[in-house]
Amino acid sequence: MTETTELYDNLPELIKAALDVAATGLPVFPTNDKTPAWSNAELGVARGEGGYKIASTDPARVIELFSHRRATEIAVPMGEMSGLMCVDVDLQKGDHVHKWRDDNASWLLETRCHSTRSGGLHFLFKHIPGVRFPAQLAPGVDIKAGGTGYICWPGTPGYSLIGDVPLSKFPIDQLKSEGERGPLSLTSWNSATDHELIDKIRSAEDLYPALRSLSMRLPSRRGEDGLPLNRDTQVAVMHAIMADSEAASPTHTRHSDWLDRLSKVEDLVDSAIDKSGVTLTPDDIERLSAGEPFMDIAVRPIGPQQETTASDIEELVGEDDAEIEVMSAASLSVETLPPIEWLVDQMIPMGGTVSLGGTSNVGKTRWLAHLSICLAAGNTEAMGLPASTAASVLWCANEERVEDIKRRLKAASQHMGIASGADIVVRGKTEGMLRLIALNEIGTPEIDRESVAKIVGWCRAHAAQVVILDPYVTLSDAMDENSATSAAMLTKAFLLISSLTGAAVIHAHHTPKDRNKDNDWYRADSGAWRGSGAIYSALDCGFTLANWMPAGGEPRKRWKQKFLEDELGRFIVLDTGKIREGRPLVPVIYELVGEALPEGFEIGVCRVSSASEAENVLQHSGDDAYLAGELAYQICSVMGAGTHTIKDVHGKQLLGWPLTDGDVTAARYDRVKELFDGPVSSELGVVRATKKGRAWALEVTLD
Repeated sequence: MTETTELYDNLPELIKAALDVAATGLPVFPTNDKTPAWSNAELGVARGEGGYKIASTDPARVIELFSHRRATEIAVPMGEMSGLMCVDVDLQKGDHVHKWRDDNASWLLETRCHSTRSGGLHFLFKHIPGVRFPAQLAPGVDIKAGGTGYICWPGTPGYSLIGDVPLSKFPIDQLKSEGERGPLSLTSWNSATDHELIDKIRSAEDLYPALRSLSMRLPSRRGEDGLPLNRDTQVAVMHAIMADSEAASPTHTRHSDWLDRLSKVEDLVDSAIDKSGVTLTPDDIERLSAGEPFMDIAVRPIGPQQETTASDIEELVGEDDAEIEVMSAASLSVETLPPIEWLVDQMIPMGGTVSLGGTSNVGKTRWLAHLSICLAAGNTEAMGLPASTAASVLWCANEERVEDIKRRLKAASQHMGIASGADIVVRGKTEGMLRLIALNEIGTPEIDRESVAKIVGWCRAHAAQVVILDPYVTLSDAMDENSATSAAMLTKAFLLISSLTGAAVIHAHHTPKDRNKDNDWYRADSGAWRGSGAIYSALDCGFTLANWMPAGGEPRKRWKQKFLEDELGRFIVLDTGKIREGRPLVPVIYELVGEALPEGFEIGVCRVSSASEAENVLQHSGDDAYLAGELAYQICSVMGAGTHTIKDVHGKQLLGWPLTDGDVTAARYDRVKELFDGPVSSELGVVRATKKGRAWALEVTLD
């Protein structure tokens, strides 16, 4: 038995079955109850880049994908990826479907067929490029021919091959006219009014063509404010319509159809938007994102834009000034305005929303541990930041256990010599993900009142003035980072917390992935926050944590070459990305180092460093024998300013000096010249190699 065979034999049955399917050339991906097992957040991809698009034939990738704990089914995408299309015949939906199958048996039985676990049939045909098929051929008969369509494949429990014949080509003639529509029912509601379509869905007479027709109309609709409906609003409208259907009841005979159609709402909306060519301006999105839900569908279903006259407006005009405040230059000149209250001067305002943006593994959580300890002690200067007042901290960590945070906090306090301070209250992931936005029973996002109330209660109980939420992407069950509306909903949750407690809210967020740029491209940049611009716009202050990189093309090239070999990524830099009122920070550079705890293990901490130290490490990366910066410090201290021969420096027998006792040979000269070929900085000054006559010397410049 070969090693490969043994490895295969030890794999779970589902993975082996998936590998067998992939070996036939069909791309596969895992699903659970026909829903992709991997979320976009888990994959680290934007909306629209996950789902069926991760399907693969590569054995290593297949094993990785199907190792997910939710993987229970083998799914194959239809369309170009597989070269297949499927006619899905749901026999369990009634005698009319059985009749349709019998009436069309002449061409259905000429191709490959699978049975499904629900008692239906999948008839497989060759994919036909460039042809747009209807989603439904008849009641209970669907076509999956591309786009987001996929089916479960034999190897999945409950699915089996029953018609082992070669694939045939779908008979296009079946869709052409014998009169108008041909023998297949292609019910269309394109000529119906919005109200007629909604009535069809409400009565469960039709659940898909009517829904599809509505989705195609929504991109051109406008809300009560006259603005186009954004994506999230369109989805909410469709969900509201479906929620009013009789089939929404679990006891209804078409409830399973209703559940299936409900799961396709977002795909219908996305498809309609793509085909409409309707785009929203940034101003449109900003205004929409700040508004309330579009409408109450029970009161006003979608339809043509209402005509508004001057008299309509006059009826609503009043003299209520409750929402506005009147001022003038004269009144402002005599009014004493309170100054901005800062927890950390020019960095974290009381009651503000602050974000720390950075790539994965750059050190955000480690840095937040330092911030928490320093805030609690009222000593943020210890980590190179402006002065602060002492403040209790509430830290909600959705990706770390309490024990993990404890170790980080202890290491940070020990490293900085902080032995006292206010309370730090930690809530870890073992208690479950803390969500601020949840999906209700019909899949519509709304603020999770219980979670927000918990945070407010914890803040009040422990007088917390800072709330850390880490990371941003885990805070919503309906997270769509590219949606301004989704970002606005989270912003509203942050504001509820800060307004009810007076605490500043700090969240950590990821940067966009851009492999074509240097990995510090987002330093102090508004583009450092992944997703919608509304995330950045809502911030009072924002800071970036990035890998330190030197300036200049050649130093950067050397940095990239030595990044992994010499662990140059241990130097990171904090910059100001946004400051609403105040002045940007001077960049602070940290070195990520290990701190040995009394328990006998090390935990990473952020040691305040400097650009000169990082530059020295880069300059002499790969030569561990020399501590160039330390040596430069000694030379500056012992020799003083001026030009000194290498022989003179050699005579001082400095610690770390690369030459051994005895004469200074030409070969050893070269080692010194290599060491100080570029300027080496220290706290006292700069040392560089220079030519003095025929001999080499070291030139010292003191700061």
